[in-house]
Amino acid sequence: MTPAYGKKNRPVQVLHVITGPADYERLLAILMEESGTLGVRILDQPRLVAERRREARTVTVGGQRFEVQVKTSTVDSRVVAVKAEYEDLRRIARELGRPLRSIDDEVRAALGGLRES
Repeated sequence: MTPAYGKKNRPVQVLHVITGPADYERLLAILMEESGTLGVRILDQPRLVAERRREARTVTVGGQRFEVQVKTSTVDSRVVAVKAEYEDLRRIARELGRPLRSIDDEVRAALGGLRES
């Protein structure tokens, strides 16, 4: 939902729906029936989706070894982002009684300097 102004500067809400080609007609009917709108704009926009791979890696944090899931995203065989799974970082932070941010920094360093996605 995006606030906007309609005719005569009246406040309105613009609803954006992202869907695939197979579902848009069904969602269009729902929007028309449920919202009372008299018109809907349909935009077809291409989308680039990075390939994603997950793997378990072992890292040493605070002198202890932990396994973390690491997500690697690539575009045209080029790595664009690498990120440790948030829940694994959170678990380590709780177990060690340390701030999440310091655990994230240490895991990034242990994995060779991860880029955030």
